[in-house]
Amino acid sequence: MPADGAVQIAFDRYLLPATVNRQSVVLVDGANQQLPPELAPIVLYDPVARTITLAAPKQPWLVEGQPYKVIVGIPEGDADTGGVRAIDRATLDPAQRRDFAFFVGPKANKPVEPVVSFCRDVLPIFYAKCATTPTCHVTGERAAASLGLDTSVGVGATALNRVAQGANTGPRAGLVTTSEKKFGVDMPLIDPGSPGNSWLMYKIELARLPATQQTSPVVCTNGLLETPTTFAFTPLAVNAQRSSDEIDRSILGDYVLGREMPYPTANPGGYADFALTFDEREKVRIWIQQLPRGSSVPECGGCGEATQPTTDAGARDASDQ
Repeated sequence: MPADGAVQIAFDRYLLPATVNRQSVVLVDGANQQLPPELAPIVLYDPVARTITLAAPKQPWLVEGQPYKVIVGIPEGDADTGGVRAIDRATLDPAQRRDFAFFVGPKANKPVEPVVSFCRDVLPIFYAKCATTPTCHVTGERAAASLGLDTSVGVGATALNRVAQGANTGPRAGLVTTSEKKFGVDMPLIDPGSPGNSWLMYKIELARLPATQQTSPVVCTNGLLETPTTFAFTPLAVNAQRSSDEIDRSILGDYVLGREMPYPTANPGGYADFALTFDEREKVRIWIQQLPRGSSVPECGGCGEATQPTTDAGARDASDQ
């Protein structure tokens, strides 16, 4: 891997976010020693592609030409440290290979993941797919689950750091329970910096991927002021998941209450009727990942369907050629 790159491990199941940490996935050098604290990797979980990424805490990070190894542990007993678990608390097969050696090559001088803009890339998706009627997630008193996703103010006030109504299944006062170890209990809708601990990501993941690739017709005023980009996400791990099967979604549905989002329609027609594509899910995931703790949502101005150039303007352009 490049000296300025990242290590990524792919899994075929949704993971229990609490178990994705430095104690569960360990990086050691050629002498089987853990890296010093200042070089200990940042551990990131992508619930869309179901990957764990060990990212650089600073540059320079790893030494070119040197060997390293990643070790994935198996937790002992009912512990949530020492290894990763699936959302139903299953562990890896002890007979499965769980250590992976690699050498570090020259720097690649390119970002590990693309930068995502809320106004340019994310709010247009929310506006088009989540706020199609006044009884959906339109900011206001009638917003479904009191969640508004059609404006910057709505997202900031009703989604960031707010416990999802469907996840609010914690213990009642005075009762002894182990529910805190279950997936999703009291999970926030959007947990800045942690898409794996964001209920919104799993509501999106409950839906089957659409058969067609479509582009949002919606633009937001301030997003138009930013440089347009082409987004096509490719995980670093070649065997990373791009979709979930019926079994995956069924297990996920045991923990994530309610229907998938966007709410399915019997006869989907336009863009707003389809679930998010793989790239759109990754846009939302990367935006949450890149949100600093304590940050706010930027003001995006008004949003709406992009207008096409007028016929007269098109005629004048053609006549000038």
